[in-house]
Amino acid sequence: MDAIEAAELVRSLANQAPLAVDSLKASQGQFGGVDSSTSVFRVSFDSSQTAVLKTFQEVRHWREELANLVFLQEVAPEHSAAVLSSREGAILLEDLGSETVATRCRSAPTKGLGAWFLWAEAFAVVHARASSKLPRLDAVYAPEKPRTAVISTADQLLEILDHVADRTRAFRFKEAERLQLRECLLELERRLGQLQTHGLVFGFSDANPMNAVIRDERVHFVDVGGPALGLASRAFFELWRYPEPNAVRERYVSTARREGRSLELAELEEEGALYDIENSLIWLTRHLAAAAEGGRRDIDGRQLGYDVADRFNMDMIIRLTTPRTWLAPLRKAAETLRSIPVRLHP
Repeated sequence: MDAIEAAELVRSLANQAPLAVDSLKASQGQFGGVDSSTSVFRVSFDSSQTAVLKTFQEVRHWREELANLVFLQEVAPEHSAAVLSSREGAILLEDLGSETVATRCRSAPTKGLGAWFLWAEAFAVVHARASSKLPRLDAVYAPEKPRTAVISTADQLLEILDHVADRTRAFRFKEAERLQLRECLLELERRLGQLQTHGLVFGFSDANPMNAVIRDERVHFVDVGGPALGLASRAFFELWRYPEPNAVRERYVSTARREGRSLELAELEEEGALYDIENSLIWLTRHLAAAAEGGRRDIDGRQLGYDVADRFNMDMIIRLTTPRTWLAPLRKAAETLRSIPVRLHP
């Protein structure tokens, strides 16, 4: 799309002609995600009023982005751009500078490098946020009866790593490295224990502060996001297995109606509501199964999709990165956690 076409599109979305349209480059999201838009433009209506236009070649990418934007406006409006107008394949956004361009946080499992650092750093950020602010955010989505599977200790995690190493023969820890890893995990475990003592609960998702909702003195991760961080975080966090995507979509719709939103959320089909949860998990677990079974790719990912992490929590991270690549981020994450005092609400 060129600037002239973008100007015409903006005219139809905003009901006014822009004075200037400048092309921007799509950028990475704040937490490593890749922007899915086909083109991005900064639009000027006058000297003080600007907006950002994003267009999408694939409808599913537009739906995902729109759902994310609406969600972020509900749970963290101070950190997310408001949707000014939208129609299929295009979104006109409030201009918040560079942070406007990419809101998606999801990365493919093949980009799993650094996932440990991302979730550890994020839960430190959320901890600080929850410690310094009164709960003022209502949950858009919170499971009534979450199914949980918790692995709570560093030693249990190390047992899983050893088990995966035996199955995949992909690597072997040197003793010094294993001791370093255990020290890092113990620090994370200690900090998580402090949070749990004070009633903070972490759930399945990208461990991303943008995806957090504070409710009843608890922090809930409520977006589905990338499987890399979800499975990694399961080593220490509770896994909330989500209901059908349509139920989550209905949460968006009901919230939008309650708040008087003008967005046409009814156009968001089931598979476009919070990413395709089931297919994403199936796709991931096929890779997990292939790694665990020595390269076999004829294993039914659907069958494994809902319990694969019980046995291979860290398989993906180990398969796609070497231990040495995430030992350093783990150490950095542990240092980040040590630097944050426990200051929770009364």
